[in-house]
Order: sequence, then C-alpha cells, then structure tokens
Amino acid sequence: MNSANAIVTLNARATSLFQNLRPDTLTREIPNFAAEFGTVEAICKRDSWVFVGRLVPEKGVSWLLQNWPHSQKLTFVGSGPLSREVIRAEKEFPNVFRYKGQMKSSEVRDLIAGSVGLVIPSLWSEGVPTVALEALQSGTPIVISENCASASSLTADGAGEMFPHSIEPDAFSVCLDRIKALDSYRHNARKLYEKRYAPGVWLAQIQDLYSRLTSL
Repeated sequence: MNSANAIVTLNARATSLFQNLRPDTLTREIPNFAAEFGTVEAICKRDSWVFVGRLVPEKGVSWLLQNWPHSQKLTFVGSGPLSREVIRAEKEFPNVFRYKGQMKSSEVRDLIAGSVGLVIPSLWSEGVPTVALEALQSGTPIVISENCASASSLTADGAGEMFPHSIEPDAFSVCLDRIKALDSYRHNARKLYEKRYAPGVWLAQIQDLYSRLTSL
C-alpha cells in the first residue's frame, strides 16, 4: 500500500480512514456490483423477510432471534455454529421462523426477490455485502444495522432502513411494518441499484480511475 498510486475502497467509512492515513494518495470509493438476475417484475408473493449469511455471533443472529417480532415471518439461509439455535427457534415458533440451510446461489436470489426485505443485523462493520446488492437488484429493500460501514449507502434514497442494536423491539417492529406497507421502498431499492451498484456503473468508475492514473 505504501507504493500505491491509488486506493480503491468499498464504502465511505473506509474512504475516510485511508484518506487520513494516506492524504497524498488518490482514494476512490468504488463499491462492488451485482449482475442482473432474472426478471425484476416476475416476483412471487412477499410474505417473509430473509436473512442470508453465516450463522455466527458477529452476524447478529442471536440478537435477531431475540428481538424479531412474532407478527412477522423470517427465513434463515446459511450455516454455521448457531444453526442449532435457529433450528430450535423454528421448532418453538414454526409460524415465525423458517430455516433453509445452505442453498444454491440461484435459489438464494430467487428467495431474496420473493421476500419482503433483507435483514442484515451484523454486530461488526462488514464491507458491502454481496447479498445486499443482490437484494437491491431485485427491488428488495434492506433493513440493516448501523454498525455496518455501508449501511447509509445501502439504504440511501429510501431503499431501506438502518437501526441501532439498542432499538426497542416495538420500534423495530414498526420499522418492519413501515417497509412492508409501502411499495416505494421496493421501487427505491431497484433505483438505487441502477444508480450505484449495476455492472455498468462500476465499469465506468473503474475506467475513469484508470484514465486518471495513466495520465499521472
């Protein structure tokens, strides 16, 4: 990194960090992209939220199980040390929780497209989760922890909502109800994808960076 002419970051938090560490180096925020998948209009009935990821403590799995409102349905996709905890919750509350285990990538994207929203309750900063970009591509809004470094970017322009882990369960439930009730969140999610996370956007940004570097 000491000899780099440019530093590419995924989110604003990382950009600020490297600008402070290397003020004389060109730092450019260029987040990852998600490829188009299927037809956005062909979406099945949305009646459940979805969590996709490793079932580990740092992903906020236990927090989610403890604070999830039982008026909403939640599907878990993934595996890990907390799988048993999720399975136990499914057995205790079968009308609330559903555990799908590991699934093929195409099946996961279909499931996300047919969900009310994607929940990302991580306790740590993350980067730009690919699953979040896939959700935006399908017009699926995101509910994400404020701990995630890309939370504000992934919910910009009304594409979703951020929440603190200190949020009261009732307030969290209201947040979910609001997203479920307003179609504008789905429209805004797709628009944000087209604006910031589509392949063509990434390509234009990276080509512009290369042009700047070759002119130095």
